[in-house]
Amino acid sequence: MRADDGGAVSCWGDNSYGELGNNSSAASSQPVAVIGLSSGVTAIAAGSDDACALTTAGRVKCWGLNGDGELGNNSDMTSRVSVSVVAP
Repeated sequence: MRADDGGAVSCWGDNSYGELGNNSSAASSQPVAVIGLSSGVTAIAAGSDDACALTTAGRVKCWGLNGDGELGNNSDMTSRVSVSVVAP
């Protein structure tokens, strides 16, 4: 996973649970753009099956496996695209 100078996020690797955020379940050995994060990302973090990004607007977006609510969107549904974390 990486963010370029403009804050666009790309991911690569296994994609069984949507970890690449490109609305697919196909693995990729090449970086692919995360949908909804084409600019404005200041930090990223990844687990084994999910990932999150902090935007310049102070929002957090996550994608991937969500069986235990890892994505923070009041759901347990896996997401293959980035979704906004819901504020408490």
